[in-house]
Parts: sequence; structure tokens; C-alpha cells
Amino acid sequence: FAHTQCMFLDIYAFMEYVEVAQPHITYPSFLPHTMCKMWMGCFTTDLKISHDLFYAGVPVWFVHNESQIPSDMNV
Repeated sequence: FAHTQCMFLDIYAFMEYVEVAQPHITYPSFLPHTMCKMWMGCFTTDLKISHDLFYAGVPVWFVHNESQIPSDMNV
């Protein structure tokens, strides 16, 4: 049963991505799409991926080196 449930959730997540997020990545607008709070989101080190997912409304955390953070920024 657990394997079936895992497969169902994988398929559901893929369908959500294709139906909701992908159109916003393919045809971007000037303003970010409203974030879907029921999605877990992702971590990435790729700036383009983080930008695309942010504008598609996917929660995203951009991971980068500490040296890239301006000294006057509060973290």
C-alpha cells in the first residue's frame, strides 16, 4: 500500500506542476504568481531555476555561498 500511495503522490505532484507551474514558467508575466502554500517548494543553487519557480508561485530557497551576500544585508 505504501508504494502505491507514493506513486500516486508522485503522479499528483507532476500533474500539479504541469497544470499550474509550467504555464507560468513557459509564459512568464511581469508580476510573480500567487504562491501556492500547499506546495513544499524546493531548494536550488541555480539562479534561473529559482527565478522561474518564484515567478510561477512555487516556494523556492536560493542556496548560495556566504561570500555572495552583501555585507549590509540582514540575514
